[in-house]
Amino acid sequence: MSSATLYYVVYALIFAVGLIVSVWAYRVGRRSGYILLAAYFLLSSYNIVSSFLIAPRIDAARFERWVTQKPPPTEEEKAFQEELEALLKRDPRPSYDYNTTLRLPFVINQLASALMVLGIWMVARREQRKEVE
Repeated sequence: MSSATLYYVVYALIFAVGLIVSVWAYRVGRRSGYILLAAYFLLSSYNIVSSFLIAPRIDAARFERWVTQKPPPTEEEKAFQEELEALLKRDPRPSYDYNTTLRLPFVINQLASALMVLGIWMVARREQRKEVE
């Protein structure tokens, strides 16, 4: 499983848990704010799932169209490409794999979503305890 796929799966799981907790919190507390949070998690999970399922097909179609419309390279472009390849053979740059690196914005967004789910669960649990007493 690639790291990009793992990102989508983790996001989808967090939003699914958030949706479940929001609906549960609404059933416990009967506050309309929980419905808004459930709508947020529902729309966000739809966005993630649709981008996970639809975006690769759109990108493939765009790439196909781009490849077929690309004009053949000119002599100047060929010379530039050969010069660039020769330069890279003389002075290779270290390759940097962006897919294996954990990106900080992803971690922050994921942590923020997980904290929101935890907060909703804690507030609803406290409301449930108050009703019992």
